[in-house]
Amino acid sequence: MSASGRAWIPAVAFFAGLAVLVAEAASYLPFISDDALISLRYAERLVDGKGLTWTDGRAVEGYSNLLWVLLCAAVAAPGFDLVWTSRFLGIASVTAILATFAFHYRGPLTRLSPFALCALGLCAMSGTLAVWSIGGLETPLFAALLAIAVSALLRAIDEPALRPPELWTSSIAFGLLCITRPDGPLFLAVGYATFGIARILSGLALPLRDLGRLVSVPAVLTLAQLVFRQLYYGEWVPNTALVKIALSTERVRAGWDHVSSGYLALRPLTFAIAACLLFELWHPAKRRKAVLLASLLFSWTGYLVLVGGDIFPAFRHFGPVIVLSAFVIAETDAEAAPLLRRRSSIAFGLVACAGALLWFGSSQWTEPENRRARVERWEWDGKVVATLLRAAFSSGQPLVAVTAAGCIPFWSGLPSLDMLGLNDYYLPRHPPPDFGKGPLGHELSSAEYLLRRNPDLIVFHVGSPRPIFRAGRELTKRPEFFDRYVKVKMVGHDPHRHEASVWVNRTSKKVGVSRRDSRIRVPGYLFARGRGAVAELDQSGQIVLRLRGRGRASFDLSGIDARAWKVAPVDATSEAVKARLLPSSEGVRILLKSNDPTPVEVRRVDLVKVES
Repeated sequence: MSASGRAWIPAVAFFAGLAVLVAEAASYLPFISDDALISLRYAERLVDGKGLTWTDGRAVEGYSNLLWVLLCAAVAAPGFDLVWTSRFLGIASVTAILATFAFHYRGPLTRLSPFALCALGLCAMSGTLAVWSIGGLETPLFAALLAIAVSALLRAIDEPALRPPELWTSSIAFGLLCITRPDGPLFLAVGYATFGIARILSGLALPLRDLGRLVSVPAVLTLAQLVFRQLYYGEWVPNTALVKIALSTERVRAGWDHVSSGYLALRPLTFAIAACLLFELWHPAKRRKAVLLASLLFSWTGYLVLVGGDIFPAFRHFGPVIVLSAFVIAETDAEAAPLLRRRSSIAFGLVACAGALLWFGSSQWTEPENRRARVERWEWDGKVVATLLRAAFSSGQPLVAVTAAGCIPFWSGLPSLDMLGLNDYYLPRHPPPDFGKGPLGHELSSAEYLLRRNPDLIVFHVGSPRPIFRAGRELTKRPEFFDRYVKVKMVGHDPHRHEASVWVNRTSKKVGVSRRDSRIRVPGYLFARGRGAVAELDQSGQIVLRLRGRGRASFDLSGIDARAWKVAPVDATSEAVKARLLPSSEGVRILLKSNDPTPVEVRRVDLVKVES
């Protein structure tokens, strides 16, 4: 069959690749990144008319993906679920990547080129693109815009006269890239510099008018974002840069480990990519394109090393690496095809391509960093905690201090304090002395600041009984923390059962002990500290103490004289629940005891002043 009779092959390759990618992506459900939920909280508040903010108070730019946040807000504005909105946009973005390759290499695909098919298969079978197409962050959009921009530059780089469609396509794609991530301008600067130098050294013209077309859209969009950032947030850089960027040997070492592991995860195609790139650099007809792709690939790799890599599953920042590597493989076609025909038949090439892709696909399936996305479900435990807090306390709008700054604030909708500083103004501007030597994005803390903010509720991670980050470790070394906060065992059931430790500010007017002249009211859930005693929602949606049959629970009150107070009848579902006061070194201990053999619910315990 002639090439013209095989015009349907690019479309078939595109749909087959899309089916493979979507099927792989579905295998990672319901993975969602906690940082994605931070972005979605900004989008949700924007839709609700609260601006591009994470919580009430001073506005802070705790996101690094402006275009993604705006797109999520725009699509979800009619009332669509934001999590599924982000997944829809992710799948649409990877669809755009595959469509770009199918369109750009439709000729080689029609000829059944193993190089073009490998390039498309690399994108379709990439664990990075599959995971992050449903992971909720901007990774697929960033990669799609890069693919469109590079495709336009590759079409134009060898043309004697530049055509406006390629120039404007590249300009718009690079412009959107710059407002998708703060590191987008790196691709813009390296790509355009390499494009211009390669043309000039080859004797090809680059008129000022065409140069203006290339840089106009990125310049306007980047300047507009800078002006908006300064006017809205009062800063020139996003908060995320202050939290994560630190030039240190520890960062570079972590970045090198991350990048080397990422390229190892691309086996067996890593060596094929290197061989194809060397072949193109050696061949004069492909040299300009090879230099462009190599400069983009190496600059991004070096950038990842410098900033310390990444902490998320599936090598999130390797989306651009996948796209650029696919271009490298596909560009080998024209010059390598004659060699392939001389050494073997095209059938052998297709079999080799299929074998390489099957090997690559199986390695992606078993890659430990990709498998992390299949087992990381703690964000959904966070939803259980958030749903419980929203149902129990939404009327009072208490301030919740969190280290999981995505899931709990997003699903609870409560005012929040980010103990890791990503969405906080103070912490990034007062870093610890050893900043840059700890885990990326999880180094900031100030026990003094957190206690000064006096949050009503504190949730370490998603209710971990032991703090795992610096913020929690510092707080739990302070005696005043334990004087002020009590650890309450809360159990939620939506969408599944999860038990969490929530630190409740006993002095808070919103969630703590209520004191009046002649009455002290202690919410029942403050007794949920020991075995057999948990705080849960009752049938009316009120949070109560659930005490097991014949169970006991206690709570300490400081600053009162046991002789001056007595216990009122306990507000419980059984009259078999009794309370009594015991003197303690700092005040009194209220002891609850149930004589009922079945579990009981306690809403509150009141103390009343003894009449003299």
